[in-house]
Amino acid sequence: MKRFGTDGIRGLASNELSPEFIFQIGKSIGAFLNETFLGEEITVCIGRDTRSSGKRIEKNLVDGLNLVGVNSVLLGIIPTPAVSMLCIKNNYQMGIVISASHNPAEYNGIKLFNQNGEKTEAQAEERIETFFTCPLLIQETPGMPGRVLKEINAQEEYINSVVEKYKDLDLSSYSILIDCANGATGVTSPEVFRKLGANVEAINTKNDGDSINEKCGSTFPSIIKEHLDSTKKTYDFIFSHDGDGDRVLSFTPKGIVIDGDHMITSTALSRASKDQLQNKLVVGTVMTNEGIIEYLKENGIKFHRSNVGDKYVYRDMVRLSAEVGGEQSGHLLFLDKSPTGDGLISALEFVQAILSTNFKLMEDIHNIPLYEQRLINVPVRNKNGILELPIFKKAIKEIEEKHKNARMVFRPSGTEPLFRVFVETKNRELTDQLANKIAVLIKDIEG
Repeated sequence: MKRFGTDGIRGLASNELSPEFIFQIGKSIGAFLNETFLGEEITVCIGRDTRSSGKRIEKNLVDGLNLVGVNSVLLGIIPTPAVSMLCIKNNYQMGIVISASHNPAEYNGIKLFNQNGEKTEAQAEERIETFFTCPLLIQETPGMPGRVLKEINAQEEYINSVVEKYKDLDLSSYSILIDCANGATGVTSPEVFRKLGANVEAINTKNDGDSINEKCGSTFPSIIKEHLDSTKKTYDFIFSHDGDGDRVLSFTPKGIVIDGDHMITSTALSRASKDQLQNKLVVGTVMTNEGIIEYLKENGIKFHRSNVGDKYVYRDMVRLSAEVGGEQSGHLLFLDKSPTGDGLISALEFVQAILSTNFKLMEDIHNIPLYEQRLINVPVRNKNGILELPIFKKAIKEIEEKHKNARMVFRPSGTEPLFRVFVETKNRELTDQLANKIAVLIKDIEG
């Protein structure tokens, strides 16, 4: 059984991520590191979000690492990209994040970063899986256990690092609203904006273990409109994080969502106008709206589609020497600032882009002619087998032959028991019709 998905390991904390499982994963990660950095003293840094299961998983993980002689530095509650940054800054051999990102509180997971702050490669995950499956390969060191240290200034170190990157950005005239999803960004994002001079209001900053992503954050954008309607307040910029802080969505002052596609477009146009867009290229995914791509091309910017998943976007960005890329969901990458998605940096890049045109860009991006898209998440039992079923292949082939201008993407979720159906055409009715037809087909196949 493969344990690593598109973004690490993820599952129900009380069931799939049992103490025994996490302990063995810890030993397996440690064994991989001992093999990779033969003869070196190895230290990993570990951060987590606000889930109640985080402390228990942290302990189980550290116990496993400890038994094979690997040192652990505990960073406490901190955004995922902060672990990446601290891994590089303090020369740790690996950064580990305990989080299930945008999923509800009952889920949790483990994400791994290499010593360069990048998501670990598939080969590393496969080797860790091998150690997990064959525990006799793991050499324990009970007489030389790993040490466990706590870094109490991790949040401050991350905050100061981001502020330093944007020290020339003066936000003293602007008001900002941030939805922190009751997650890992409750302290860091508001504090960075305040240090840059902004008047900040932060909502959903609980740290109670159970409220993370609960009807708040980037997966519940409607909460922003509700807040604006109830308070009657106005803000120059509005942002919404997910639970671990690697994503962000923006909003207009009236609460209309500005998704990742539009945020990427804004930053790309701004950089290109200053001749600062490397290779005049942006990398997105198969989910990126075709209207966005046409608009970028009209403005002299090339576009490359990657597979869904930030690690695939990152891989193609490196291969094509692009600095700007990301996903519609708000998982954006600015490789001149960070090797991984950072919702706070993405928000600052967007602010910088909008201010460079005195807010004109915010109006322009909402006038981009978009294609009609529909995404349906179908609950399934066997998400990985559907694409290979002859009945599914035959039905899709017939639809594609009849609707040659329709763009369709089908894929199993990497983190949930869902099969994703995506359809894009220029016509709303046709888009809905095709998406619903395929969703019904999958439900019928599943019985």
